[in-house]
Amino acid sequence: MLAALLLMGFAEGADSTEGRLVKAGDILAAVERGDSLEYDGAIVEGDLDLSGVGRLADVHFNDTVFEGSVNFEGVEFAGNAWFEKAKFSGGNADFSYVKFSGGDADFYFAEFSEGYADFTEAEFSGDAYFSETEFSGRCAFFPNAVFWGDVAFDYAEFSKQPSFINATFENVSFYGTKFGGNAYFDNAIVRGSLNLTRTEYPRLFLPWKLIDKEQLSCSNYDAYLAMVRNYANLGWYEDSNDCYFEYRNKCRAAEGILSAEGFLDSIEWIVYGYGVRPLRTLAWMLGLVLLFGLLFRNDGSIKKYIRVETERAVEESGDSVAVEIQTTLQRGELTLIDPFLFSLSTFTSGLTSFLYPQFEYRTEKHARLVILERLLGSVAIAIFITAISKTYLIR
Repeated sequence: MLAALLLMGFAEGADSTEGRLVKAGDILAAVERGDSLEYDGAIVEGDLDLSGVGRLADVHFNDTVFEGSVNFEGVEFAGNAWFEKAKFSGGNADFSYVKFSGGDADFYFAEFSEGYADFTEAEFSGDAYFSETEFSGRCAFFPNAVFWGDVAFDYAEFSKQPSFINATFENVSFYGTKFGGNAYFDNAIVRGSLNLTRTEYPRLFLPWKLIDKEQLSCSNYDAYLAMVRNYANLGWYEDSNDCYFEYRNKCRAAEGILSAEGFLDSIEWIVYGYGVRPLRTLAWMLGLVLLFGLLFRNDGSIKKYIRVETERAVEESGDSVAVEIQTTLQRGELTLIDPFLFSLSTFTSGLTSFLYPQFEYRTEKHARLVILERLLGSVAIAIFITAISKTYLIR
C-alpha cells in the first residue's frame, strides 16, 4: 500500500506541469530569480521574450505548447535545451544568434506551425536533433548557422522554402526529409558526412563543389541520381556531370575490377569517363593517330602522290570555250608530317581529306594496320559523338 502511494505521488510530481497554464511573464520572472526552467507539458500563454536574459542552464520545454510568439534571440543555453514535441503555434519562433554551448539541442517532433522558425547565425556546439520536426509555418531560416556536432533532420518536413545559406555542417543527415519548396544551400559547407537518401525536394541549391566526395557511398544511388536530375533541372550541367561521374566511380570501386561489371566500368572510365568526359576520348583519338603515324613512318610504308590538273581547249564556239581537264598523279617526297596526315585520314575514314585535297596517300605495307586504325577510328568517333551529345548538346 505504501509503495503504491509512493508511486502515485511520484507520478503526480512527474506530471505536475502537464496541461498547466503558465503565463509568459511568470517564466521571465523565474529566469530573473534564477529558478530552473522545467515546463514540460505546460501551455504558455502570451508572447515569451527571453532575448535579454543572456545565459540559461538546462531548459525543459518538452511537449510544451507556446500559444504566443517566442523570442530567444542571443540567448546562450549553457546546458541541454529540450524542446522535444514542443508546439510553436502562436507566432514567430526566434532562435537567431542563439548559442547552444553546454549540451545538445533537442527539437525532435517539434512543430513550428505559425510564423517563422528563425535560427539565423545560431551556433550548435553539441548535437542537434530536428528529426521528424514539422516546419509548416511561413519559413525556416538557418543562414550562417554553425553545427559543430551531428545534426539530424531525418523525416523532417518543410512546407515552404528553407534557407541554409552560408550554413556550416559537420555531419548532417536529411534522410527522408521533405522540402515542400526549393531548398537553398548557397555557399554552405559540409565538412563531414552528408546523407540525402530518400530526400524529397523540387530544387536543391547545393553546389556539388561544396560536397565532399567521400560523403556519399554508391549504395545511396537514389540520392546520387536525384541530385543528377536536380542539377540538370537547375541548368547546372557541370555539377550534374561531376555528380554522375563520382557516382559511377564509386560503383566501379565497389564492384572491383575482377568482376565483369567492374571491368566494363573500368573501360568506360578510361575511354570516355562514363560519357561525361569527352575530352578523354579526344585525347585517345589524338594518341592513336600519333601512334599509327609513327608506325607508318617506316620506309616504304606509304607513298605520297600530288594531284596535278591540266586543261586544254577541245572546242570553241563563239565566246565560249569547252575545255578538258585531266588529273594526273605525280610522285611526291614524303615529309615528316605526311605519315601523321595519312594516319589522320585513315582514322577518320577519309573525312579529313579535305584538309589537303591535292595530296593522296597509298599504303604499300602494313595493310592490316590500316584496317585496324579504321575500325578503331569508327568506334572512337562514335563514342566521342555520344559523349559530346550527352555532355554539351542534349540539355
